[in-house]
Amino acid sequence: MLVVIVVVLAGVLGYTALRQRHHNAGASAGQPAQGSPFTGLILALTPSGVLSLTDVRTGRVVLLKKLGEFPANPPPSVSPDGKYFVSPAMGALLSLAVPAQPAVVRNSLTFPAYTNLSLPDPFSNHDASMLIQGTQANYQTAFSPYAVQSVQTGRTASLGIADSAAGDPAAPGAFVSYVHPSRVTPPRGVHPDIGIELRDAGAAVRVIATAAMIDHVLGITPRYGVRLVPYPNPQGTMVAVAVQPIGDYGTGGVVVYSRAGKMLGFQTVDPSGARAITWSPSGTTLAFVGQGDNSADFTDWEVGGGSSTSVMPASLGQIDECVWSPDSLSVLCGGGPTGSWWIVQSGTTYALAGHGQVLAWLGGRLTG
Repeated sequence: MLVVIVVVLAGVLGYTALRQRHHNAGASAGQPAQGSPFTGLILALTPSGVLSLTDVRTGRVVLLKKLGEFPANPPPSVSPDGKYFVSPAMGALLSLAVPAQPAVVRNSLTFPAYTNLSLPDPFSNHDASMLIQGTQANYQTAFSPYAVQSVQTGRTASLGIADSAAGDPAAPGAFVSYVHPSRVTPPRGVHPDIGIELRDAGAAVRVIATAAMIDHVLGITPRYGVRLVPYPNPQGTMVAVAVQPIGDYGTGGVVVYSRAGKMLGFQTVDPSGARAITWSPSGTTLAFVGQGDNSADFTDWEVGGGSSTSVMPASLGQIDECVWSPDSLSVLCGGGPTGSWWIVQSGTTYALAGHGQVLAWLGGRLTG
């Protein structure tokens, strides 16, 4: 039930279109209409811990106070298909089937001491399972144990030790990065990853790519190795791997592989790395931000096709997260709990007031 109308802007949100530069093949020349060319609802977490919904066409905002308050640490997560919200701190699961009316879902999830959901992508197996991460005194390490847990029954299956992991949307399991089993502290104090694997419960482990293969694709020879973080698309048919040289020395990038381990494409980025990586709902296009000359650069990349890059009206440090619109045409980037929001469509950026930490861009509208 929607409660507490906070703001109703007159007519439209008052978008400000900002002039951009473009480079790379495949950049779109189309420009959205002025005013309010967007539809849908932005789900966000306010600094007070209350969920908010913003109708991007009308600017109307509501607070969902009856659902209670959700701590920002550890942060909540929305499933890649936009169907569920989960709060690790509260163990609360909400259905977003009716976006304007999130509803509590009964579940059997359990979190023993020193365990947590694997963030930011814990959803697995068509949202029927969650990826659980073990910690060391509540701190993540490069040797964390992972397990997949049934939402309905609470049954768990071990997935072994990994550095980072993201739930496999297509089966009960995860895409993981992993390090050498030695626990000797390496140079720079960070354990380099040695590969990406697909680990599904009851199935043989599948090597997607080794760090050496990824380094070869990007044409890099990092002195201290690399950190690898997997980002599967919502269908689980592809996985993007963020590549960050340890110590920020040399070029990093994003490499995309099929579920079977076929390399499908790559993008290079500067040593600061790719941030706020997000897949379109269609699972074919990837967006991320990186460091530009004087501000953040936004890249929109159709895997297997062209890409376009435009300048953001913010520094890289101001952008916390990005999410796609339900129609896969626009991307909303947020500046954290109290920062601004920016919508990028066809290379043009629209600035608007923020209403909390961006979680998802859902379909629907606010009525009444």
